[in-house]
Amino acid sequence: MHDSILGYVLFVPVAIIILLILAMVALEYTEQDPRNPIGAIPKVILDHVDNSTLVTVVSVGGDRYDSLHINYTVDNEDFFVNATNRYTLDTNITGQLFTLNITVITEDDHYMYNCTVRVAIEPPDNVFLWILVEGDDEAVRHRIPYTLLAEWRDMSEA
Repeated sequence: MHDSILGYVLFVPVAIIILLILAMVALEYTEQDPRNPIGAIPKVILDHVDNSTLVTVVSVGGDRYDSLHINYTVDNEDFFVNATNRYTLDTNITGQLFTLNITVITEDDHYMYNCTVRVAIEPPDNVFLWILVEGDDEAVRHRIPYTLLAEWRDMSEA
């Protein structure tokens, strides 16, 4: 009789532990990773070297974007660089004055950055970017590399 009671005393805690482990494993498989909203924000980097401005769009948190677009205008000529299902996108822009439109789309979010950039090279080899952001009244002078976060837009506005 003592052996059967001892068997139950050992069996019940072991069975409970096994059930808890199985429940945790099942939850792990059914639970999706929560999306980090800050990690989805695209970072835009502007750098200037050898008469060319490098524009880079990259994910802050390592998210892959559904769609990335860098559209720009130099001397009334339009250029388009696009990619899908990527973490980053970049392009080189030659010209001292250009208009820039960056659009990044994830399945739920839409980010944009629109501005006009004037590259100013001041002696001795100091490069500054005068950036007039869409909706602002005045251009602001920035050192290179210049980094910012794109602005989130509600998809219903797009």
